[in-house]
Amino acid sequence: KVLAALIRSHRRRLDFESLEDLPAPWHVHAEYLIVILRLSVLVHRGRSPSTFPKIGLQARGRALSLEFPRGWLDSHPLTQADLEQESEYLREVGFRLRID
Repeated sequence: KVLAALIRSHRRRLDFESLEDLPAPWHVHAEYLIVILRLSVLVHRGRSPSTFPKIGLQARGRALSLEFPRGWLDSHPLTQADLEQESEYLREVGFRLRID
């Protein structure tokens, strides 16, 4: 059930209401797993064989901060646009995403 919830929620708008059917404590843990999966999918969009930069992720409760090397997002505008859209989706379900 947890895996199905992760797959169902890994793209587009988030709907955490379906997670209420999961057994405790998975109904809460699944929210965080979904957010991490979604961010991973967005950041690794190109799947190119080139070396991937070191990205920092800090989390405090429902506040997340992603830190990229200087200039990396400028040279990857589609990823930047997707992350900005994701920030909106996350805000709708009570998460805050900061992108540096």
